[in-house]
Amino acid sequence: MVSRSKDHALDHVVVVVFENRSLDNVLGRLYGPQDGKTFEGVAGRDLTNPIPEWAEHGADRKVVPYTVATDMDSPNPDTGEEYPHTNTQLFNILDEHNRFKIRDEVTAPYNAPEPGRTPTMDGFVTDYISTLTAELGRQPTY
Repeated sequence: MVSRSKDHALDHVVVVVFENRSLDNVLGRLYGPQDGKTFEGVAGRDLTNPIPEWAEHGADRKVVPYTVATDMDSPNPDTGEEYPHTNTQLFNILDEHNRFKIRDEVTAPYNAPEPGRTPTMDGFVTDYISTLTAELGRQPTY
């Protein structure tokens, strides 16, 4: 009987699944409160995201309330998905020198929080205004 070598055997298989829409579009919309599920998302809560004081439109309103999107292309253009944009979305940190910049234009410290800081999940509007302005050359209206 021939002995088989285990030199090339697999120890683990890892499946990584990505989605290309920011969680602000999906989180909490998996089920509604009336569905009886225990998923703890944002649906059915009175949530808002602050409007930065440097915004040209709506800063006087202070916040944007959470509402149900009308389609899967909302918001359009999409918020940034790279590391610096995710930092802004999760921690509401947008280094002034990175405002209205995208991709390779963003520089260190990449809107990164201090070590150990807890995410506040209140920077989605800040990132959206900055990203849209970089892409379209104008700020969104309220």
